[in-house]
Amino acid sequence: MAGNSGQASNTIYPHQQTITNAQELEQAAHYDHVCGQFTNNQRAIANFIKADCLIMDCDNDHSDDPTTWIKPANIANYFDDVSYAITFSRNNMKAKHHKTPRPKFHVYFPITEITDAKTYAELKHEIQEYFPYFDDNALDAARFVFGVPSTKAIWHEGSQAVDKFMMAQRYFAQQNIGSIHEGKRNATLSHFAGRIIMRLGNTAEARQAFQEEAAKCDPPLSKQELKNIWHSATKFGQRMANQKDYIPPEKYNQPNDDLQPADYSDTGESYVFVNNCKERVCYTNQSGFMWFDGKVWQESEPLALGEVQRFTDKQL
Repeated sequence: MAGNSGQASNTIYPHQQTITNAQELEQAAHYDHVCGQFTNNQRAIANFIKADCLIMDCDNDHSDDPTTWIKPANIANYFDDVSYAITFSRNNMKAKHHKTPRPKFHVYFPITEITDAKTYAELKHEIQEYFPYFDDNALDAARFVFGVPSTKAIWHEGSQAVDKFMMAQRYFAQQNIGSIHEGKRNATLSHFAGRIIMRLGNTAEARQAFQEEAAKCDPPLSKQELKNIWHSATKFGQRMANQKDYIPPEKYNQPNDDLQPADYSDTGESYVFVNNCKERVCYTNQSGFMWFDGKVWQESEPLALGEVQRFTDKQL
C-alpha cells in the first residue's frame, strides 16, 4: 500500500499487508494500493516480482441502459464457485464524463502465485475476454487502485482460484458440446454473444447462432434475460469496432487458402493439419498425443482428436 490516496503520480508502495477477510480489505482500500510485489517497492512492469491476487475493474461503460449494468451480486453468476472480493471505486454511483451514475467496483481474485509480469497480464486479458464487462484499459501488471475513504468490502468464498477456473473455461470452449447448466448460462452466453458479434457483426446470422447456443441452456433462460445478454453484446461490439486494430467481419471472414491441402489425399490433409495446428497438437514417444489448452500441454488423445475434428469443421 501507499501512505496516501488519490496520488496517480506516486509509484512507491512500501507497506505490505496480507488480506484474509473483508474488514482487512476495507481498511487497506482506504489507501492507493497494488496487488503484487515490486523491486524496491516501486510500481512498474519491469519491477514486477510476484503476485497472488489480481484486480479487475467494472465501470459499466458498455451501455447507458441500467438493465444491462453489472452489479456486484452478478459476478457469482459468471464466476461459478470462484473466490473473490469486491470493493466499490471512488466514482461508484457518481456522474462522470456526462454519463449517468452507475455501479463501479473492483473485483479482487486470488490466484496461484505468478512470478512473471507477462504471464500475469495475459491472465488478466484472458479474464477480460471471457467477461468483457471488465475494463480493457486496466490489464497491465503494474495496475494500481485509488484509495477510497469509505468503502464496503464484499467477501465471496469459493472452492477454486480464478486461474483454475479459466483453465476449465479453455477446455469447455474447445469442446463446444453439451448442455449449458444453471450457474454457467449467463457467462457462457455472454461470452458466445461477444465472440459471434465480433465474427459476424450484428446480423441475422449472428442472432440465429446465438439463439441456437441459448437453446442448450438447461433450464432455459427467460426471453428478457436473453434480450439483455444480446443487447450488451451489441454494445460491446460497437465499442470494439472503435479499436484501432479491429478487423471488420467482412475482412475477418475472407476464405483462407491455408486450410486447403495441396492434394486431397490423406498425406495432403496431414500436411495442412500440421501447418495449422502444430502449436496445439503434438506427439511424443513418451507421452503420446498431447493437446495445448492455451496455457499447458495436456496428455490426452481424445483432446488431440477433438482438435482434428474442429479443424475439419473449419475447413468445411
